[in-house]
Amino acid sequence: MTPDYGDQQIQAAYLAAIVNSSDDAIIGKNLQSIVTSWNPAAERILGFTAEEMVGDSIKKIIPPDRLGEEEEIIAKICQGEQVSHFETIRRTRDGQLLEVSVTISPIRDGSGRIAGASTILRNISERKLHEREREEQLEREKHLRTEAERANQIKNDFITTLSHELRTPLTAILGWSQILRGSANDAESVTRAVDVIYRNARTLTQLVEDMLDMNRILMGRVKLDLQILDLSSVISAAVESVSPSADLKQITITKAIDPAAAEIRGDPTRLQQVIWNLLTNAIKFTPKDGSVDILLDQYEDYARISVRDTGMGIKPEFLPRVFERFTQEDSSTTRKYGGLGLGLAIVKNLVELHGGVVAAESEGEGRGATFRVMLPLPPALSRIRAARGELHRPTDFPDGMSWEGPTLKGKNVLVVDDDPDASEIVSRILSQYGAEVTTVESGPTALSMLDSSRYHVLISDIAMPEMDGYEFVRAIRESGNRAAETIPAIALTAFSRSEDRRKAMLAGFDIFLSKPVDPPELLAVVSRYAQRERD
Repeated sequence: MTPDYGDQQIQAAYLAAIVNSSDDAIIGKNLQSIVTSWNPAAERILGFTAEEMVGDSIKKIIPPDRLGEEEEIIAKICQGEQVSHFETIRRTRDGQLLEVSVTISPIRDGSGRIAGASTILRNISERKLHEREREEQLEREKHLRTEAERANQIKNDFITTLSHELRTPLTAILGWSQILRGSANDAESVTRAVDVIYRNARTLTQLVEDMLDMNRILMGRVKLDLQILDLSSVISAAVESVSPSADLKQITITKAIDPAAAEIRGDPTRLQQVIWNLLTNAIKFTPKDGSVDILLDQYEDYARISVRDTGMGIKPEFLPRVFERFTQEDSSTTRKYGGLGLGLAIVKNLVELHGGVVAAESEGEGRGATFRVMLPLPPALSRIRAARGELHRPTDFPDGMSWEGPTLKGKNVLVVDDDPDASEIVSRILSQYGAEVTTVESGPTALSMLDSSRYHVLISDIAMPEMDGYEFVRAIRESGNRAAETIPAIALTAFSRSEDRRKAMLAGFDIFLSKPVDPPELLAVVSRYAQRERD
């Protein structure tokens, strides 16, 4: 028998079945926003049961900052309007915020009056997440495309600049070579030709060196020969090197050196390169009869080198980019002043390799520029200067040291390192100042030594076979041996990241020093810790 679909009861049953089986939440409410119906999907999506919601306000699922939406929706429903696919936020029973799409239609009673509304609510959180991920991916692709285009433009500009910079000295070299091959062999012409050829050959050499240096920096292949050095000597050598260029433009170079800031730990060759680049840059952009000042002083725990010129200055908009490689202020600067735009980029990288920072200052065009390099003073040197006002400089180790350090006479030091050369260096430094030094190559051996002998200070490497430094110092602190548990422990390692330092301190070390060992710093630290026991 065919069902009578005209029967109102059957129609209601079919409608109820559709509502109950829908994947979307279907919610009925009156014009006072009171819920009148709540289907199973509404319970599944929003977490509230029908018993909890029917008779309660629909505002229960609306976040406080979106309550105004309900008033606007009711106003439209009262006008007989439908709200279609409105994307908003709704709150679940557990407080989670969902992104939803709602379609709200007016419901009329038997007389045709609007009595309430039916809401179809769809959870679109997953769809919106995919949309955001897609937008982020498109944004990343756009950024990568922009970066690739910029890199390609930099490459093209570099090739153009390089071609120009190579051709300029080559033209002079080839031209004067042709003159020498011809009839102009008088002494004056020969002298002039040799001078021009030599000067331009030096220019070519510097271009090649700059490119090779930048490549080494980018590949992480720059190795620093760190030692205690006298910055005043490094500055003097750099000034002497650039003096001929300054003399050609009648530029006066003035030096001011504070001896208290002169001694630091660094690579003398690379630091001379830094200062040479800054001075060369200042001379290049300073007009005839101008001046360049170089000042060395101490600022807190830093040696500060300032190079100030009376040149063309730097535009404010260009200052943030002044240390970028292959970058010059504009194309006219490139043509007028030459260069590949590598000098200041090399300065920045070499200074950062020394643990320092570099900055540029200028009040604008025609107002000159100042470049400041800040290089950290070794902690031990800073402490000694603060206490005594001076530092006696050590000679190169191991031939002998004249540094006036603390006495370690009567102090027993245990050094643990699987590298015999590293142990020997530490032993010789400390022994020269009176310490009795015992060296072992592993953590287990050191633990045995600590059981049988008493030491004032322990110095240990981190990366060792059998038992690394972290395990070793933890074993000491948990050994039950009072003397071992309280011995001051110094980590001396090639690991130098902040997380390595933090890990060492958490394991039980008292202080962290980086290799290669700095003799004055090591002596100062060992002396301090040898005078006390660990808390």
